[in-house]
Amino acid sequence: MLNYLNNNLVLINEYQNLYFQEINIDKIIERFRTGEIIKHNGFDYGRFRVFIDSCLLLLNKEKLNDYYKNGYSFKEFIREVENDIHLKDYFEFIKQEPLTNDISNICLFHSFENKKKKPWDQIMTIRNSMAHMQYGNFFSQENGTLILYWLYNKDDGIRKDSGIVFEFVLHELIQRFLIIIVRGFCLKIPFFQNILCDYRRKVFGNIISMKLHLEYVMKTHIMDTIKG
Repeated sequence: MLNYLNNNLVLINEYQNLYFQEINIDKIIERFRTGEIIKHNGFDYGRFRVFIDSCLLLLNKEKLNDYYKNGYSFKEFIREVENDIHLKDYFEFIKQEPLTNDISNICLFHSFENKKKKPWDQIMTIRNSMAHMQYGNFFSQENGTLILYWLYNKDDGIRKDSGIVFEFVLHELIQRFLIIIVRGFCLKIPFFQNILCDYRRKVFGNIISMKLHLEYVMKTHIMDTIKG
């Protein structure tokens, strides 16, 4: 199994090649549906989705600031997610898992430091950690479906917080609020996970921006050990 960074590089190169000669989305979707270009397991694609979500969080600072200035609390989003029938099985699994069964409220990030954070503060905690590559140790089901991952905030050698990110909840928020346009392409979440891990959206990303970000990360940080 490739580590997080090399897994992302491999997938970026594979999907970049899909657009080498032309951009034909219908043809690419059909190749995914037939399984022709599905070469990896759900865990690999799940980690790649985390990487793309991290790009969206980092690239959308202005949009996040707009939500903050307008006083958006994300409380309505949390209520909608909690009642989303597509996420019912996910939340049931979390309730039964020993690591998370004592977490009573639906959230994006749960602090191991017992810090109570509003949804907005949870988002910024996650974004800060993404910016410094302070996350890893991915937890998945046997079929490869990614459930959560560990994250910490550390500044000047001092740990400010640590905890777990509920991947499905964060991904849902990013899909709803952080869709952006970059260099003429709609930067969303790759649609191949809808086939492999029963994820729901079908979209594609800006390979150039992701590759530049990942190459920078490879030069500046060593990722945490991965847990399957």
